Amino acid sequence: MYNKIRNPKTQRMVSIHGKLGKQILQNYISFLLGGSLKKQTGGAASDRVTAFVTAEWCGPCKNFKAGGDNWYKLTGNDKMEGDAPAAEVIKNLRDSGEKVYWFEHNGTDTLPYDTYTKSNLTDQTMITNIKKAIQGYPTIMSIVKGGDITYFEGKRSIKEVSKWVQQR
Repeated sequence: MYNKIRNPKTQRMVSIHGKLGKQILQNYISFLLGGSLKKQTGGAASDRVTAFVTAEWCGPCKNFKAGGDNWYKLTGNDKMEGDAPAAEVIKNLRDSGEKVYWFEHNGTDTLPYDTYTKSNLTDQTMITNIKKAIQGYPTIMSIVKGGDITYFEGKRSIKEVSKWVQQR
């Protein structure tokens, strides 16, 4: 039986019996099960964007009906004013076998994903982290401008996703 696990931040081996080792194992198992990876977040609700990453060919994504009223109710945008976190949809389209990310704002204006992130999230590390966070479909992210990302991925019910979004 193994007694050590690699710390993803430092690349050093740590004991699975220590506090850090247990936390790394818990995060890893949660991630494998399609749960969330928790990272430090901050900022006011108005500085946060809750994004739903979808793909046209994704069955669970279609069942979620991301662009409709359910998504805005889920993120609280139908009840809050002023400081409500933005709720956006990021679509992944395939073009000549390459992944191209597009940002869709409330189902109307469509801009290249890089254009959106560069104009609104100026930190290049943040842009890279957003792209790395998209490991599967659907993926839901809570993006804090100038901060970190928390994301949730996997095949989950709307009720489970709703609970996760409300905790952000």
